[in-house]
Amino acid sequence: NTHGPKLPPGARFYSATEEMLAKVPRMPDDQDNQAARATISYRYVGGIKGWEGAMHVKLREPFLGVEGDESHYGLGANSTIPRSTVVMFGPRFTLGVLGPKVFAHALIGGEHSANSGGPTPISGAALTWALGGGLDVRIAPFFAWRVAGDYLKAPTLSPLGVSPSTPARFSAGLVFRF
Repeated sequence: NTHGPKLPPGARFYSATEEMLAKVPRMPDDQDNQAARATISYRYVGGIKGWEGAMHVKLREPFLGVEGDESHYGLGANSTIPRSTVVMFGPRFTLGVLGPKVFAHALIGGEHSANSGGPTPISGAALTWALGGGLDVRIAPFFAWRVAGDYLKAPTLSPLGVSPSTPARFSAGLVFRF
């Protein structure tokens, strides 16, 4: 017999399945070949809670990408709390070959805030920008958990006595890596 020892039927099935699975391409645990990341996060800025949706796309450079960020604050609050929408874009720099990814970004865009009550009703739009960064920690092959913080310059976003020129914003949420 030139084909080796004869295997029982169950062993032949196992051997064929093992050979087939060995041909399936896999991403090694220590590499991150995803070209993009999308995240949905809980956001907190100066007493106002909200949510954020963001997208990061890698460029050809190893650490450079482009990020877009849309945040909404004050949803479900009373009429004295401003409801704000912030939309920004800009470069993002990511470091980390193995394990967690540390990133920094510089974003610029616009914001609109409005409230219908309180001592000083506001309704306005303005140029806004943010400098910040965060950490993505992988929790599954295509998912990570993100914590991030920014220095946010949003002139009409003036939550609960926080200076509108220097609020910090913080977030935590799930990242889908693809």
